[in-house]
Formats: sequence, C-alpha cells, structure tokens
Amino acid sequence: MTDNFQDRLDAVFRSGGDQALLDEVYDAWARDYEKDIWASGNPQKALITGFVERHVGRPDARILDGGCGTGILTSILNTLGYRNIVGIDASEGMLDVARAKGCFAELHKMLLAAHIDLPDGSFDAAI
Repeated sequence: MTDNFQDRLDAVFRSGGDQALLDEVYDAWARDYEKDIWASGNPQKALITGFVERHVGRPDARILDGGCGTGILTSILNTLGYRNIVGIDASEGMLDVARAKGCFAELHKMLLAAHIDLPDGSFDAAI
C-alpha cells in the first residue's frame, strides 16, 4: 500500500465496488487511516458530531455508526457522553482498530450495501 493519502483514496474509488478489493484496501489502510483522515483537513467528523448534538442531543440514544471504520467519530461522541453506539463496517482491519478503542456498545462486520441484519426501529439515529 502506498503512503500517499490521495493514492489510497484513489484505490478505494478504483475498486469499482468490488468488495474483496475494498476489503484489501481498507485492511491495509486501517493502521494509518485516522492519521490520514485528520491530516486531510476533512471537516466531516466535526460537522457530524455537531449534527448529533443538535438533533439527537441525548447521550443515552442508540446510534448506528454505518461504515464506522476505525471509530473516529464514535470516539469523539464518547467524549460527549454517547455510549450506546453500534458500529458496522466491512473491513476486519478497520474493526480491529475500532474494537481496541472500546468505545462501541457493539461492533459487527457487515456491508452497508447489503441487508443490515439488525432489528428495524432499534436505533434513534444513524450516522
């Protein structure tokens, strides 16, 4: 895997949705993913955190973090008191990093593009 953030991102888009290739790209990227995301200046995490605070506003809310990756967003929400967050991601490497943080109530290896095997109506919000 390359050390260049843009090359890694390009590899995701070049996968064409091939799940095996995506798994390979994200598993290889998992260790450096957070460093790359923060260094990219991506404001997405701050915007989503603000959205959750404004529109959910209850730390006891059950939240689904779809495509949770390494748990960047959930670890931020944890500092705000949100503890009932369920994460799903297709990459075992990303889930390993997320699991080590201990900030999820549950973690599941699932594809967002497939049927999500969780009970309907069991979440107050999804991010």
